[in-house]
Amino acid sequence: ADIVAQKHPDRLLGAYAYSVYSSPPLYAKLAPNVFLSYVGLSYFNDAARRHDRQSWDAWAQAAGQLQLRPNALLGGYGIPANFARKLGEDIRHTYQTGMIGSDFDALTHDWASRGLNYYVLAKLLWDPSQDVDALIKDYCDRGFGAASPAVQQYFAALEELTNDNARSAAAAARAEDAIDPNSARGSLYLISKSYTPQRIEALQAILDEAKKQAGDDAAVRARLEFLEQGLRYARAETAWLRAYFAPASPDKAQRVRDALDARLKVLTDLYDNHFYAQGVFMPLYREASMAKEFDWKP
Repeated sequence: ADIVAQKHPDRLLGAYAYSVYSSPPLYAKLAPNVFLSYVGLSYFNDAARRHDRQSWDAWAQAAGQLQLRPNALLGGYGIPANFARKLGEDIRHTYQTGMIGSDFDALTHDWASRGLNYYVLAKLLWDPSQDVDALIKDYCDRGFGAASPAVQQYFAALEELTNDNARSAAAAARAEDAIDPNSARGSLYLISKSYTPQRIEALQAILDEAKKQAGDDAAVRARLEFLEQGLRYARAETAWLRAYFAPASPDKAQRVRDALDARLKVLTDLYDNHFYAQGVFMPLYREASMAKEFDWKP
């Protein structure tokens, strides 16, 4: 930082607080020309989120210029989730404690599963003072017309499911014999437990009611069908995860391969016919090593 200040007094030196470098200093202060990007915040693990909020606050005391650079949009590998209100809390807090910019990773085309989060995030980064409940209602009213009441109910139920999963991750972090909720497999294991077929079908039932509210409005019905692609993905994704994490049995390998074959059919259809509804590359890439354990390749 001293060298940059001497040679380029009009420039900033960028640095990341990321991974093993994410812990804030206890006493040291960063030079004023250092622009720090903090990588943290999880919406699938409440314990991790609390830790990251505390780390952000400590960095805010040590650095003069902060950017929020989370991987938060990648969590859950595209599973339907609503964490819009938590986004609102975090954007407002980080803005009030020194955030001068942001860089969210990453937009993976999970519009059917995460579109509301994307919408609320964009609005908040333009103006962090906005009311999240009003933004959610605006999204539902503008996008779904007469079906807005049911769609708001759908997102409320999805938020409850997302929060239940995040709480279970926090509980797992406290349990001595639990799977590591901060690992990729640990996160997927908890999703397979939280996103049960019953919870997914309950969400589908709300969208079925929304179709009744939509009546003959073709545009709204098409948007509801768009939302349903996220649930199609959730069924296929969680079915294979349940097969993977099931106890050992003589037929386990075949059940895993069958579930992967069924998932591939859904992902292929999503890619070919609903590309802007649901991303497919993240689960195929991130879970490839798990699938190879059972001699399966797409």
